[in-house]
Amino acid sequence: MYTNNGVLLASVAANASDISKDSNFVFSPDITQQYTNEDFGKVAGNAQIDLFAKDFKYPQTFRTSLAVDAKLPWGLVGTLEGIYSKTLNNIVYQNINRTQPTTTLKGGPDNRTIYPGSFISSKYTDVILGYNTNEGSTYSLTAQLQKPFAGGWVGSAAYTFGQTKVINDGTSSQNSSNWVFNESVNGQNNLDLTYSDFDLGSRVIGFVSKTFKYGKKIGGATTISLFYTGESGTRFSYTYSGNLVKNSNTNGQDLIYIPAQQSDINLVDDNALGTAAAQWTALDEFIKGDEYLNANRGGYAERNGARTPFTNIFDLKIMQEFNVMIGSRKRGVQISLDVFNFGNMVNADWGRRYFVTNDAYNLINFKAINSTSGNPEFTFRKPTNTVWNIDESGINSSIWQAQLGV
Repeated sequence: MYTNNGVLLASVAANASDISKDSNFVFSPDITQQYTNEDFGKVAGNAQIDLFAKDFKYPQTFRTSLAVDAKLPWGLVGTLEGIYSKTLNNIVYQNINRTQPTTTLKGGPDNRTIYPGSFISSKYTDVILGYNTNEGSTYSLTAQLQKPFAGGWVGSAAYTFGQTKVINDGTSSQNSSNWVFNESVNGQNNLDLTYSDFDLGSRVIGFVSKTFKYGKKIGGATTISLFYTGESGTRFSYTYSGNLVKNSNTNGQDLIYIPAQQSDINLVDDNALGTAAAQWTALDEFIKGDEYLNANRGGYAERNGARTPFTNIFDLKIMQEFNVMIGSRKRGVQISLDVFNFGNMVNADWGRRYFVTNDAYNLINFKAINSTSGNPEFTFRKPTNTVWNIDESGINSSIWQAQLGV
């Protein structure tokens, strides 16, 4: 490793209280006279280390596909296609400097492992090991009907269903991020095979186009095309706010246990949120109104188990072609208008795309472990709106956009 190898970089962590203990503390612009952890009474050298297994391999995938086209009545062409991919080598991470768990959660059916929240070696912080896994696969099935160009008309319609399972999507440029930002039940060192961030679900794609030609000698043509894309929403996870498992120092990564009854979760009274009974009434109502949560009561929420709503997007294209004589030669000119997310231009409530920030929603708040009983304590605040947001930025958003081409 070029940088996070344990000898080139280190961090000095001091808060206001630490600094106030040194009455002579001043900022030093001299690179050779910088403060160290020892100056604040802390252990030296708390650097992160990144490691890769000796036999580490870049990602490898086996992929196969089978497709058939057939001529059908009324001039249609039908297609059936299947694609299957199997992970041979993919990347996965483990933090080997985290003290292993010695206890489990008490006071209910949720009995996940709980970490001490400490490092094996205090000389370092996270020691992230990258290695390979062969777990994971992807498949997709597509059925399509096409109508070849006839009488100025052309069109097609297709349905695809796809599913992708992974251990780790490996989407970040940093090993530490690839390790810590994975929602889990028993900590990021014990990830289950679950749905990928890019799991497809259902997708319907169709278009129809009509060309009107006129003028035999010079003339031109007008083409109007309408495109439709409908697809399953993006996947996200239901998590606790706070740090329940303590496998890392990051909050909001622990998947919730979905209570089937009030005794499954230890809700506590709160001055702002009301009594435990009132909070349970609100939580129970929310779970009943969520298709995924209601279907999985009495178990752990899966990583990426839930989805945002289905999206329906229409795009419109109008192209005008002119043929003009310049001297003895005929020249062609095209003017086109593309309206992306045309449905949103027609109605502001149409064509919406949704997302959940960081693909995780903190539904239940973990407060603390009760010092007397050892049981976890939770509170619940009912969301004032939906758990997802409407994407209103960027090219591929819920806002219609138009493009003029010549």
